[in-house]
Amino acid sequence: MQLVPWSDLALVDIHAVVRAIQISDGHPFPASLSELEEEQEEPHFDPSKDAVAAVDGGGIVGWAKLFHEPSGERQERVLASGGTVPDRRGEGIGSQLVEWQVGRARQLVAGYDHGLAAYLRTFEYTSQPGSAQLFEDHGMRPVRWYRELIRGLSPVVADTSAEIVPWDPARAEEARMAHNEAFADHWGSTVVDATAWAAWNSMPSTRHDLSWMALDGGALVGYTLNSFYPDDGATTGRRDGWIGSLGVMASHRKQGIASALIARSIDAFRDSGMTHAFLGVDSANQTGAHGLYERLGFEPIHQLVTHEIRVG
Repeated sequence: MQLVPWSDLALVDIHAVVRAIQISDGHPFPASLSELEEEQEEPHFDPSKDAVAAVDGGGIVGWAKLFHEPSGERQERVLASGGTVPDRRGEGIGSQLVEWQVGRARQLVAGYDHGLAAYLRTFEYTSQPGSAQLFEDHGMRPVRWYRELIRGLSPVVADTSAEIVPWDPARAEEARMAHNEAFADHWGSTVVDATAWAAWNSMPSTRHDLSWMALDGGALVGYTLNSFYPDDGATTGRRDGWIGSLGVMASHRKQGIASALIARSIDAFRDSGMTHAFLGVDSANQTGAHGLYERLGFEPIHQLVTHEIRVG
């Protein structure tokens, strides 16, 4: 068996294996080809260095990928994902892939001289078999749990003195600054640079027509940048509008802004023919977000766990 860079293989062949593994493992949102194509365009991702396929006998039997956005503040993080085809598990393929991820992550952060801690992290659904033990066997410890929440699209009543306005692409940089400030006190978050933010905003799954900004005296103090993944419906039987990133600056929390942004998002989802609203939250979020979402009618549907190891 050898590890082959993604750039040396056809993405359609890689996708077939990634999706088959995820379906077998009960992943709620198996990757579509268009999603992998989106990821190939990420400005800080190099498919010749940051993703490999385990190839044996001419066929792909596993895959591993890393993604790292340089931060320069708080910490550096490298995000990992991967999998092994079910009938080849127990042969050490997963171990080789994780070892590659740890080694490549160390390379990615080795050039920094700012002295910040650097971590390799995974985000896996708790329903995926064997992954937790594999990570723990390689020194990665479980450190955080996340929930994905869902609700129907009945209206939400929300009251705030802030003005909720449609997303304005001309204010995207202000939204980036608001995002970085809003998430400064969130566990594990890192600064999003202008290049990565622009790429995120230009993805086909990002829906500015379903996204909103909150203004106070004309200043941007909160936002929600929402997404829609049309291919997910083939698996879920739903049309989920994703509240992909929701942030309110610390100076304006507890003023009903997050509720108002969610309410407006739900209305937009319903008007666009969607069936549900979806979001993810850190179960230990100190801003009270989890409780807010439950009060607004969201219910847990999936759980994920983060494993990490320090790599710098």
